[in-house]
Amino acid sequence: MRKAILLMEHAMPTRCCDMTRRLVRPQAPRTAWLTGPKTMSIAKPWTSKAAAALLLLVAGCTGVSAPRSMSVAAGRVVIEGPAGYCIDTNGSRDTTAGTFVLLGSCDSISGVSTQPRPQAPAVLTAAVSAGTSGAGIAGSEKRLARYFESRAGRAALSRSGKARTVTILGHHDGDGAFFLHLSDSSARPDPTVSWRVLFDLNGHIVTLSVVGLPGRPISARHSEALLRAFIAQVRATSPHPAGGKAAG
Repeated sequence: MRKAILLMEHAMPTRCCDMTRRLVRPQAPRTAWLTGPKTMSIAKPWTSKAAAALLLLVAGCTGVSAPRSMSVAAGRVVIEGPAGYCIDTNGSRDTTAGTFVLLGSCDSISGVSTQPRPQAPAVLTAAVSAGTSGAGIAGSEKRLARYFESRAGRAALSRSGKARTVTILGHHDGDGAFFLHLSDSSARPDPTVSWRVLFDLNGHIVTLSVVGLPGRPISARHSEALLRAFIAQVRATSPHPAGGKAAG
């Protein structure tokens, strides 16, 4: 069956500080639909400049609104992180082309030291497709695995767009979701290790990611646990069809 997953790349601006504004130039979302049996791609919100800006943000930029949740995709999906994580509204977008949401420590984003702080500091992101039109993740797990192990798939995951920078550390599926563990050396000297998960939710494809901070590594076990808490929170807070859980 032909499957297609939206590929989006956002360089997210933030008014948090002048350095961040210099690092990130606002860009329109770039979308591409791949066709044929290898039509797999993911929401890809990272660029090397955006990653640097996000780390500045989480490190302690202040004066930004920091709500716990954000309703996106015309109210069909609600993005909310685990305890201690808040939304950076200046670094997030919800448009007809798709959605990108940035989350970090509530105290760092708000600049208020009494706000909650997560036990495992990290950068969290969420990307939501504009709509799936019947295409989705469920039932496509094996095809996804083949795609992300291919050169084209690794290039799609790379912040630089170069397959050689990405190493797939592992992947598995379960509960209607596809989990991906990877390392990207685009931002030298320290490769970025991240966990991502793709799943269907109320007619949209959602991609969540967990990325550790420089100098404050998070173990694979803890980052996967944080990702699972993230997906559980998004599913729990998103609208549920009458008499059931949030639909895939």
